[in-house]
Amino acid sequence: NTSVNPNVKSANSNEFVVGLAHQLGTKGAIRSDVVYRRYFDFFGNRVDLGTGVVIDPRTLLQFNKTVAGNTNDVRRNYKGLSVQFDYRLLKNLRLNGNWMLSWSRGSVEGEDVTNGATRASANEFPEYRQASWNYPVGYTNGDQRHKVRLWGTYELPVSEGLGHFSVGLMQRYDSGLPWDYNV
Repeated sequence: NTSVNPNVKSANSNEFVVGLAHQLGTKGAIRSDVVYRRYFDFFGNRVDLGTGVVIDPRTLLQFNKTVAGNTNDVRRNYKGLSVQFDYRLLKNLRLNGNWMLSWSRGSVEGEDVTNGATRASANEFPEYRQASWNYPVGYTNGDQRHKVRLWGTYELPVSEGLGHFSVGLMQRYDSGLPWDYNV
């Protein structure tokens, strides 16, 4: 009972990034970027009085016809600030780090780990729904406020004939993901 709109197109996004970088003497650099991403042409279902019905030939039961296509009746965006540094503390010791501060908001997820792209349901029986209570804008499941990575790399002093050997250590910190408790 589902058909695909012949004019369906790929879901997409526009991303804008503005950044600044500064060299820290001769030993390192620091960089900061601001990211804004907005998503468009979500995959979605349409079921309304105009999509009609289909009849199961075995049982003669009628089912509402669903038309899969694109919708921009839902929203999703991402805003972030990234700060990263690279510094050679000693001849053989390099320190690096990255901090990401971000917000992901919308009225639809649009994708998940198991299925990839998912279809929005905003246009299923729209005569019975309002965006304010059926698909309000809020934080998405992928919203994670802070991500920090700090790592160091030490190049072991070995004969050049043996090549180069390095050891490293990384520490990561991630703030929690959003959750929802429904009774």
